[in-house]
Amino acid sequence: MKWLRLPALIGCVLLAPMALAVDVAELYKAEIQVPDDGDQARSKALTSALKKVLIQVSGNQKIVERDEALVILPQAADLLQQYSYRHEEVTAEDLVDEQAGKRFYLQTVFDREATERLMRSHGLPVWTGIRPQVLLWTTLENNGARQLVSLQESVEISAELEALAQRRSMPLQIPLMDLTDQSTLTAADLWSDYRPAIDKASERYPHDVITTLKLSPTVQAEWLARWNVYRGDQLIQFETQAPAAQAALMDGLNELQDRLSDLAAQEVISDEPIKVSMWIDPVDSVQLYSKVMSRLRNDPTLTDLQLHVLEGSGMQVSVKVRGGRPELEKLLTRQAEFGVTPMTALQAQQGFDLVLQPELISKGVAAQ
Repeated sequence: MKWLRLPALIGCVLLAPMALAVDVAELYKAEIQVPDDGDQARSKALTSALKKVLIQVSGNQKIVERDEALVILPQAADLLQQYSYRHEEVTAEDLVDEQAGKRFYLQTVFDREATERLMRSHGLPVWTGIRPQVLLWTTLENNGARQLVSLQESVEISAELEALAQRRSMPLQIPLMDLTDQSTLTAADLWSDYRPAIDKASERYPHDVITTLKLSPTVQAEWLARWNVYRGDQLIQFETQAPAAQAALMDGLNELQDRLSDLAAQEVISDEPIKVSMWIDPVDSVQLYSKVMSRLRNDPTLTDLQLHVLEGSGMQVSVKVRGGRPELEKLLTRQAEFGVTPMTALQAQQGFDLVLQPELISKGVAAQ
């Protein structure tokens, strides 16, 4: 079988077979190039660093466009746990628009628990579980011929693909395309979406998701990439198009991870009760305190009510509820008994999952 190499068509090469695992701790780290190691440069760069972290933690590159994320980003300094600098000496021969000398990189680590709480409190998805390992098979149609694409012999795009996989925390598996693969799978199998052959060829590789990519040129001198994503019995299909095949490939991998992130966000509700910590304020009278505790205690869907702190005009309590914080928020705000207050980074660091105001309960006490 003849294997098509990509350098002439895509001008790039992809990684040999790999399985990039996700280290959850790395999701909360980000590196940003800065002009110097001064306070002003660091302050400006923290927002960019937190943007990277929100994308990594959610698994969705579009997350930073949401209004909820725009509320969190100004609190980057409060969520910062530690920072350091990496210096790189650069010579004039290595540069085009920059001067020779030191290049500075700000390395940041954000508070994991506080970042997650703040994201959840604003309705942003948190995807810190095991990311699905993606196995990618590729075929290409050109000048009427369809051929499987051998991606493992290239050189230039390996760094770009690995950077994308690391940036998106995407475990990516590229097939060997050796004699075993050649004897099991054909370009016709991939192009016709022949699932038995695709599944058989995929058996030798660790994976959670099988992805097939069909690349072909268009009459507009662009490249069309058609994607099939097999996730168990579920099939996801989409297309990407770009002037270069390489761009269509990278755009498609980004789109794939965004879609897997959206699916993960829909599956986070658990049947097991989850402990949720709340700060309720104001609770400024004995009657109001009694009403709030009675409301929580008598709800059959809530268990293990505990009072942790009664301080100033507020109190910290925790309960267990199926579905965690999102379900508790729906439950308590459905009848407008409680109103949700936007959480700050400081409150997230203090361990709160939800900040509430006892709205209707307060009015009822005041009317008595």
